[in-house]
Amino acid sequence: MNTRQRTYLIAEIGLNHNGDLALACKMADAAKAAGADAAKFQLYDSRHFIHPAARLGEGSLQDFFAQFELTPDEWEKLARHTRGIGIDFFCSVFDIPSIDLYAKLDPSIVKIASCDINNRPLMKYASQAIPRAVTWVSTGTANEEEVESLVEWGRSNIGKMGIFQCVSSYPAKPEEYNLNVIGAWARKFNLPIGVSDHTPGIGVSVAACALGAEAIERHFTLSHDLPGPDQKISLEPATFSAMANAIRDVEVSLGDGIKKALPSEEGPRKFGRRGTYLSRDVAAGQKLTASDFLYMRPGLDGPGPDVNLVGRTLKMARKAFDPLTGDLID
Repeated sequence: MNTRQRTYLIAEIGLNHNGDLALACKMADAAKAAGADAAKFQLYDSRHFIHPAARLGEGSLQDFFAQFELTPDEWEKLARHTRGIGIDFFCSVFDIPSIDLYAKLDPSIVKIASCDINNRPLMKYASQAIPRAVTWVSTGTANEEEVESLVEWGRSNIGKMGIFQCVSSYPAKPEEYNLNVIGAWARKFNLPIGVSDHTPGIGVSVAACALGAEAIERHFTLSHDLPGPDQKISLEPATFSAMANAIRDVEVSLGDGIKKALPSEEGPRKFGRRGTYLSRDVAAGQKLTASDFLYMRPGLDGPGPDVNLVGRTLKMARKAFDPLTGDLID
């Protein structure tokens, strides 16, 4: 991922392709057009991370997740397509066989979902299998002590890493996001900090950029009307684009923290500020008093109200409402 100068925007397509490679590619295209830097997916083998007896209502939870899986050949085609359109391809991984498959796709990022924040064997295996990749871990459901423990362990076990502030609620409420952890964690851990935003709008994401988030992840879909568990909480392309545009505006607005008078302000600086004018006719050599001054627009090039001219004299006579410029004053 990048440095702070540009926030890395992730379109989390996840399972929204519904196991359809063509739809996955179409979503990646839309993500690129909407301003995403990366399209992210979820790569797993449901047989290796969901117990066969787990139920979803009356049905099998394993079978439910299996319907969203792609074949190894489809993953290779999706990775090639996504990179070919000019954005990054990466995945959340959930099991060892899937990490082995993912490693063959030569990713630069490994994402660990919030549910696996305590799955250290998974993280360590991914780091060893894909040593060039940065491991990003989401922190939904975690408390501060768990995040501290993860980072301490990660420094010696998974190398390059970043952490996402995340709320594992769908949708989450803006007041739950505690965005001040961005700065607090950056100072405490000296690591890249991102936000995986599950709120309905874009305000939290835009604020996260202003507060220093290096990456922002949003669920992404072509339409809320598509079938699938995450479509309703995802941003459609127009909304993602609005978010991306707002974030880019924030980035260029942040500046360097040093106040400057800008070239674009030259007119208001010269003519909007007040100049010093005479309130009455004044003869040459006559001492000026406070009652002799009017402070009016435009300021022109003479002294302003912040310059004390009381007791000074004029080199030549001037009339009421004449401006006082430096060459007129002794």
